[in-house]
Amino acid sequence: MARLAIGFGMLALFTLWTTEEVAAQDKKPAQPQAAKQDKSESKAEADGDATGTVDLVCPVTGKPVSQRFYVYLEGRRVLFATSEAIAEYRKNPEKYLEGVQAQLAQRKLLRVQVKCPVTGKPINPRSFADMARRRVYFGVDHAKMEWIKWSAEQQREALKDCYSYQTLCPIDQRQISPKVYCEYNKGCTAYFCCKECQEKFEKEPQKYIKQIEEQIKANKAEWEKRRQSKPRQPAKAEAEGEDEGKVEDEDE
Repeated sequence: MARLAIGFGMLALFTLWTTEEVAAQDKKPAQPQAAKQDKSESKAEADGDATGTVDLVCPVTGKPVSQRFYVYLEGRRVLFATSEAIAEYRKNPEKYLEGVQAQLAQRKLLRVQVKCPVTGKPINPRSFADMARRRVYFGVDHAKMEWIKWSAEQQREALKDCYSYQTLCPIDQRQISPKVYCEYNKGCTAYFCCKECQEKFEKEPQKYIKQIEEQIKANKAEWEKRRQSKPRQPAKAEAEGEDEGKVEDEDE
């Protein structure tokens, strides 16, 4: 009986401790992964969108969004007004799909990460690290571990050539996949949403090259114009989601 009483006493203490620990954790704001790697990324938004948050509304509440509250959907940030709105969204994402699509359509995608900054190979959407205002993708997990060891300056230099300003497939006008591409005009790369579109391009490349080059020129000009505008203050993310499909890296 004495051993049984001691056992119940220890169980009660353990239950009390775990309850207090969970409550304490709930009070702490979640921090973005690898946020300490580079605090100077505030000049560019972490997703490659052409708009800020001024005219964007939360797909759950209909109120103005905050950079502090977001989840990732197919590599892009979906912004919300509050953490409660995120919790409500996660209960039934399909219910708010129309609002999510409207928000993403309002934020034009200007560039897409297509290469791993460590290996130079196509990215894997399941291998990434979250910086202060950017999600960086890698080809393999060991590349991510190498990246984390680098200084902020090394990381910035490595990322410079990892993006494509071609964000839409020239055939179907859908978002590109970094893994579906082909070379043209000795050194230029065209990206596509699927293999079928790549095959169509390869049969008649001259039909689509001008469209690709115009898209790249326009997106790059708009991106550079935005970078020269007033620097934005870094935003702390209080909620993050996991990638849910094909990645289109952005810079918000």
